[in-house]
Amino acid sequence: MHASRAALLWLLLTAEVPTKAQADALTQELHARATLPPHVETMIRGFPKGMHPMTQLSSAILAMQTDSVFAAAYAKGTHKAKYWDHTYEDMMNLIARLPEACALIYRCTYFDGVVAPYDKST
Repeated sequence: MHASRAALLWLLLTAEVPTKAQADALTQELHARATLPPHVETMIRGFPKGMHPMTQLSSAILAMQTDSVFAAAYAKGTHKAKYWDHTYEDMMNLIARLPEACALIYRCTYFDGVVAPYDKST
């Protein structure tokens, strides 16, 4: 994620303008979370050619639930006061993974399914 986009995300989440260091740290955190679970990529590649991209995206988001930090914590009986922490982790994972999921859906729907490797430099 480009630093200016990270700055906008920071602003949306905190209502504060981040420092360059904060924006860079957020960018690095999102890069670290960006990898799609393997079963989600397999699922997207297996969708019928005519399936609408929004249906594919909705399905991909739902399939990512298998990695849900909140679901795992909830199953262990986490206290309600900790729900926000686990929800935040899921939200950050989803935001980080959406570009990869969307790129894959786009390339599989309209082209040959080949997606350029994830670039963590921007």
